[in-house]
Amino acid sequence: MIVAFGVAVLMTSTVTSQRVPSDTIRLEVGSKQLDGRVYVPHAARVRVWVGPGQGRMRAEWTNVLTLGDSAGRRVQRWVTTGRQVTPAGDTVRWELRQTYDALTLAPLGITRTASTGATSSLRIDGRSVRGTRRANDGAPIEPVDYTIDQPGFVASASDLVPAAVRLDSGVVMVAPVWQPGSTTSELRVFTVLGRVDVDVEGTKVNAWKVEERRRTDKSLLATWYLLDRSPYMVYGEVPLPDGSMQRMTEVEIPLPPGSAPAPDVAAPEFVARPSDVASEDAVVAALYAAISGPAGQKREWDRFRSLFIPDARLIVARRVEGRVLPRVMTVEQYIAGAGALENGFFEREISRVSETFGGVTHRFSTYESRGRADDPKPFARGINSIQLLNDGQRWWVVTVFWDAERPNNPIPAKYLPR
Repeated sequence: MIVAFGVAVLMTSTVTSQRVPSDTIRLEVGSKQLDGRVYVPHAARVRVWVGPGQGRMRAEWTNVLTLGDSAGRRVQRWVTTGRQVTPAGDTVRWELRQTYDALTLAPLGITRTASTGATSSLRIDGRSVRGTRRANDGAPIEPVDYTIDQPGFVASASDLVPAAVRLDSGVVMVAPVWQPGSTTSELRVFTVLGRVDVDVEGTKVNAWKVEERRRTDKSLLATWYLLDRSPYMVYGEVPLPDGSMQRMTEVEIPLPPGSAPAPDVAAPEFVARPSDVASEDAVVAALYAAISGPAGQKREWDRFRSLFIPDARLIVARRVEGRVLPRVMTVEQYIAGAGALENGFFEREISRVSETFGGVTHRFSTYESRGRADDPKPFARGINSIQLLNDGQRWWVVTVFWDAERPNNPIPAKYLPR
């Protein structure tokens, strides 16, 4: 997979003539012709070269693909880490995390960070794009909320489309491609020209040659040399505005140890409201608010999901035959079993004790539960033991572990309001 973050891939070229055959495969995000299962977990290293001859290496990054599940959906998780050299000779390091539907390649989440302090975190749901962004270390975090005219495949991973459809001589496909930050998708034409030998860092590789052109003016955006196995893209050429050619090579490398399919904190499927995760008190207040509401009102489950790291756990201490046993739930399991909350449920914090070391915070949060917000007395009290993470950009809920007050288990006075 090729990415454009951190590397200024400017895709413009001289207009050339190209006729699109009547039997072209016309794609949309979600089309049945796509099968992203061709992409299996793997790792690869990409190098970018600019200039005559071999040129100078402008950037280098690694792609790591793992597979996982999100809310019952099979997903691809791409983690790309790299560096580029600026014209001034400075080195900028960056990371890009992308989550796609494993079958359709529909984009779900994109998070970017750079050593300059620039960040963005987006959740994509069809045509809706929401999240946050920051231009640099000194800039404020800004909300992102806009609608795309048509769902599109992500421009930085457009080379994933052909292999997910079919690599065969003469195959032509038209697909909408979307660049994060844009409110429009543009149609691009991918044409499989045939198999050719290509030199990849001194090794001859027989690959499928695929042209990618803009549909409107037929300008050549890139030429890809693709395989139907790892590393999938082995070579690419992108024409630059000054007439030079940017070249990319990609070679397979071993998967890093511990790269089993697992969610990424930095690539959430549900993007939090910035105000909800700006402080310890804010994230705890949002936690209580998301599950509270009058009878018949649907709870803010997407808001609730956005507060947690993807591997978070919610644990209740249960009494079973005189023993205390934990019932451990994922966020989705908790939501699935929380239908009773919609009969009317309000929970709030009445006292707290917090301790912090580095990025780790533990909060004993004493709570009261009511059926209605104006009930004079709570029907239950207890303590939520909440583990929180501050990653330097936002607060996350890692674990909520709770027990209820009972006659033989009163809340100690030090955990009650004074």
